[in-house]
Amino acid sequence: MSLIPPHVSAMFIALVFGVAFIILIAIYVTCKKANVPGKTLRNYSLVAIISMLAWLAVTLFITRTSMFRHIGTSQLQPVLLMLPPLAVIVALMASPRFNKLIEPVDNFWFIYLQAYRILREFILLLLFRYSVIPSAMTMEGKNFDVLIGITAPFVAYYWFKSKKWYRPLTLVWNLVGLFFILNTLYSLFYQMPGANDMDVQNDLLFSFPFIWMPSFLAPFGIFLHLLSIRKVFQKEETPEPYLNV
Repeated sequence: MSLIPPHVSAMFIALVFGVAFIILIAIYVTCKKANVPGKTLRNYSLVAIISMLAWLAVTLFITRTSMFRHIGTSQLQPVLLMLPPLAVIVALMASPRFNKLIEPVDNFWFIYLQAYRILREFILLLLFRYSVIPSAMTMEGKNFDVLIGITAPFVAYYWFKSKKWYRPLTLVWNLVGLFFILNTLYSLFYQMPGANDMDVQNDLLFSFPFIWMPSFLAPFGIFLHLLSIRKVFQKEETPEPYLNV
């Protein structure tokens, strides 16, 4: 694999920590909206900060050791990195307290935040320009994920303006977005060493900081889609006050 330019890595790091900051802001705003007590809000924020930093540190450690590369095939390894955050997502989606907490949040935000994918796809395009990855992993090849990022502000706006008739289209948009995430991951996994007989292969997903793509950014996008889909099926009701039970 060609040398990754420092400014591209710095841009990706900024994107990851920008998403982490957005998550913290979302926790603060959501808790305030739900009238969560100050002490509980601080505890939620502290847990989120420690959990995200710990996970980013663990995955960073993985890039510095060959230990993980001996587990399964090269395509299985990034999938394993997705399991812990996906398990957290499942636990949150099944939590009555979490569901009560996000009930007042409009679907506009779950849709709009998908715009982060524009920068991610731009970074992939830069990596292709520097001959780090093949074109199949970018918007010039088979990766159309940037379309979700570009359309996110428009879908969010029309959802905000007319929820009733726009629900079916929002559902389709979310399902397509989930498919595009899976397609992006497949493109990344398929180009890894040992995945195919092609001459152009790379181990980008085991290079710092791009290991955070399957282990942090992809689960974030999946989580937003799942929250948005839930909102599509949710009836418009006045949310109850937060219950500290």
